[in-house]
Amino acid sequence: MIQWEKVWTIATKEFKEFRRNKYILYSIILMPLLLATVLPAIYVIPVSMFAADESKTPMDLHLNINLNNSYIEVREVYAANIEFTSCNLTNTVATGCIFYNCTLTNCVVEGSQLNDSIVLGSTITKCNLNNVTRINSTVLGSVLVGEMTTAETTLLLLINTMLLFFLIMPTIVPAVVASYTIVGEKLNRSLEPLLMTPTTDLELMLGKSTSIFVPTVLMTYLAFVPFVLIVDFFTYPVLGYAPLPSDVFVIAVYLISPLTCALSILANIIISSRVNDVRSAQQLGSLVVLPMVILFIAALAGVASLNAWLMLGFGGLILAADVVMLLISLRLFKREEILVNWK
Repeated sequence: MIQWEKVWTIATKEFKEFRRNKYILYSIILMPLLLATVLPAIYVIPVSMFAADESKTPMDLHLNINLNNSYIEVREVYAANIEFTSCNLTNTVATGCIFYNCTLTNCVVEGSQLNDSIVLGSTITKCNLNNVTRINSTVLGSVLVGEMTTAETTLLLLINTMLLFFLIMPTIVPAVVASYTIVGEKLNRSLEPLLMTPTTDLELMLGKSTSIFVPTVLMTYLAFVPFVLIVDFFTYPVLGYAPLPSDVFVIAVYLISPLTCALSILANIIISSRVNDVRSAQQLGSLVVLPMVILFIAALAGVASLNAWLMLGFGGLILAADVVMLLISLRLFKREEILVNWK
């Protein structure tokens, strides 16, 4: 049975060690806070401040409709001041018209209103487009009513990209700190007394893991607050709403981040117990971030779409990996072998 007072005693001893080591302290506290404020400053603020004024308010076209056509085929004509409903137009030039549920192929349209239509290989100039599908077409000086502007699309893409930070940070920080858990003890000549204490291998490993897990997760949660405030403050004027916290970010920060942190800690403790150099431990431990990077490369490439269900599924995979890593850790973390191989 696990004696949790021994686990907490080991964790408390590690906390005191962290306070004495400024490098570890800076890694746990300053790095998350700096990145949470620097990242939006670098990416979001410039796009928000210099976003083009792409209005989504329809233009007043001063239309003067004097004829209505429905369910007809129109080819190679000039149409002006006509309302078309459910029509197919081909090789047609239209001015001052209104289109509802139409298909326009190889047409030139100017100063018109298009609604719920499909445009193929056409040129649209100074028009209002509402729910219009454009294929191989050129749109000039027009208003895309109800559609996202280029600035909005860019901002949302940047925000989703920065989500990777909140998955990598609780993985990188333990890679820096956990590398000292055994190797640091070796270098400080305090490993042998620690391993000779009346604790089980599981209690010793849990104590060291707790000392890294608690501050890393707390700082991840804390860093999320200024990140949300900065992103929302600078994107609200462009988007018209506060994009954070979204369901994807909440799942990533509050569910997946602790799971990735636990996975990184377990992997790094095993690595730290097997090597005698801090740099080697950090380099090997950093490989844990690869699954998160692969996920976001796939998302940015359009292979997968970041949504709540995808993040929950990814969290389930990380949880399963945590269980497997814990079982492996219990088999590999043997104090007798560590003492024998200690140089």
